Amino acid sequence: MVELFNIPKFIRKKEILDFVKFAMKEIKLQKGNLNIVFLPNLKSLNRKFFGKNSDTNVIAFPWNERNVLDADIFLGEIYIGVRQLRKEKKRSLKERALYLILHGLLHIKGYGDKTEEENLKMFKIQERIFKKWKERRRV
Repeated sequence: MVELFNIPKFIRKKEILDFVKFAMKEIKLQKGNLNIVFLPNLKSLNRKFFGKNSDTNVIAFPWNERNVLDADIFLGEIYIGVRQLRKEKKRSLKERALYLILHGLLHIKGYGDKTEEENLKMFKIQERIFKKWKERRRV
């Protein structure tokens, strides 16, 4: 189950849920519980968890822990920084939000982007999946 928090007005809940379902299938991410949280900025989270005193557009926290009570797997949390998202001009606000969610999902899956090689691999996967999503939506 995907829980959404603080959804901005420029995107509908159904659009996010449809995209997440599609993206999880594409990257073969197991089913489980996932939180996606939109916040004005992520500077305090970035400082607290990564020691960086700067804002960023997306932070993901993978969990992969089973809840004993309901036997569901909690995959993790994805935080989207709306202020940074608004600064990026390559795509529409909605597309940027979905693209960042995809980036977060790849981190939940286990992909990293610390090195140039990892970053390039992740970028190629994101571009391929996002292109497929956009083509699917045109039909």
